[in-house]
Amino acid sequence: MNLCRRGRFGRHEQAGAVSLTAFQVLLEFQRDWSRKEHYEEVMAVVKEHCGAYGQGIEYAATMVQKEPASRNRRSSNTKIL
Repeated sequence: MNLCRRGRFGRHEQAGAVSLTAFQVLLEFQRDWSRKEHYEEVMAVVKEHCGAYGQGIEYAATMVQKEPASRNRRSSNTKIL
């Protein structure tokens, strides 16, 4: 992040703004995890776009809860000799 942008964000935060990531906004929209009507869609977005957190959810689902993998693994181009 360049110096001008960092300074701009600093001024916004001094004025009371709170920096959020898209992930934080998504979780705030879901908010109540006991409501299941959008749970699967939220989890699909998290698994696909939220990096290590999404990988952790995928791991917990497949290894702990024994669910099938939610996406196909890409095959490697590496040849075994």
